[in-house]
Amino acid sequence: MSELAGVTVAPPLPNPPWVRWDHADSGVWPAIDFLDSRDQRVVPAYVVETAERARGRLLAAVQHLTAGPLRAQAAERLRRANA
Repeated sequence: MSELAGVTVAPPLPNPPWVRWDHADSGVWPAIDFLDSRDQRVVPAYVVETAERARGRLLAAVQHLTAGPLRAQAAERLRRANA
């Protein structure tokens, strides 16, 4: 592991569609055509509730960061992630 200490790797942005918690679509999930056409009622309620809570917490954390000195950096990351 010590050999990897000096290695820097850029984050994989934008995130793949299935992990885009920071999407601009309404609702919990980002729009993905081949999934949106399926019956969403088969998704268990606990999965939807967990996704809602996780997305809410992540968005709140980003808002907290963007209100402080990291505002420009966080805004740029979000811009690239949604590009």
